[in-house]
Amino acid sequence: MKLFRTEISPDALFPDKINWQNQFISLGSCFADKVAQYFDKKGLNILSNPSGVLYNPQSIADLLQNSLKNKQWNPPDLLIHKDQSFLPFIQGSPENPLEFIQKVQDQTRGKLQSSSVLFITFGSAVVYQLKSNDHVVANCHKLPKELFHRKMLDTDEIIHSWSQLVKNLQNLNPQLKIVFTVSPIRHLRDNYRENQVSKSTLHLAIEKIIKQHENCFYFPSYEIMMDDLRDYRFYEEDMTHPNKVATEYILQKFIESAFDPASLKYFLEAEKITKMIKHRLLDQDSLESLKFIESRQKKIEAFQVKYPSSLI
Repeated sequence: MKLFRTEISPDALFPDKINWQNQFISLGSCFADKVAQYFDKKGLNILSNPSGVLYNPQSIADLLQNSLKNKQWNPPDLLIHKDQSFLPFIQGSPENPLEFIQKVQDQTRGKLQSSSVLFITFGSAVVYQLKSNDHVVANCHKLPKELFHRKMLDTDEIIHSWSQLVKNLQNLNPQLKIVFTVSPIRHLRDNYRENQVSKSTLHLAIEKIIKQHENCFYFPSYEIMMDDLRDYRFYEEDMTHPNKVATEYILQKFIESAFDPASLKYFLEAEKITKMIKHRLLDQDSLESLKFIESRQKKIEAFQVKYPSSLI
């Protein structure tokens, strides 16, 4: 009997465990960026949200589908407001949004072809649609709310968007594993009940998707946060975002369930090297600092000899 907590230890995520040398792409809510930051620290080759954070399943699907078919964007696709141009299908506001999105699609397609794992984080089923054409946007760019409809996707809409997309991804890269998770970040801007309905909708849609496709899997980020880490000490000050301790705990569970033993050893060594590389020296000319720099360089070189395909 375990006292005071209900620990979640996920089963092996894939039939065959993956290796640190595999490439990854992480798309979705801001938790997807947390995933990438953690994996980058571990020495993995990972691309994260090249078009910016994407909270809803439809916007993530749109980026992937547009990348696969090399959608061409034109000036009519821009939203003009007060002499400013916006592309509401990306998160940021680059100087040349049409050129930016074409580069993002090229980058995304290339990474999909070379990656072993696509990590998808659904954040919310709530979407905003342009009233002019009913297209779901990735970001409203603080434009007037009168330009948008607000709605919650239902499970059938999400499944419809993703079923063909999964097949298209498999045609592009038959070895690609697609891992879905629901962001443990609660969206409480409106109300608590809507957050629960939204998260439940995402769970139901994912359940049907993974049952329909052998290359799709689920990792319980949300469940680990809600049940295993059932304490506000694991949240940031806003009481909605998991803090660093919680995020690393969740992702360590992913590593243990997905990677082979050789990778676990690599991660320990890679993290030590990345910490040394990022270590800031107050006085680089001091004798102590010079000794540290020399020692660090020797350890980096030894690590690179041992792991020649590492990006570190």
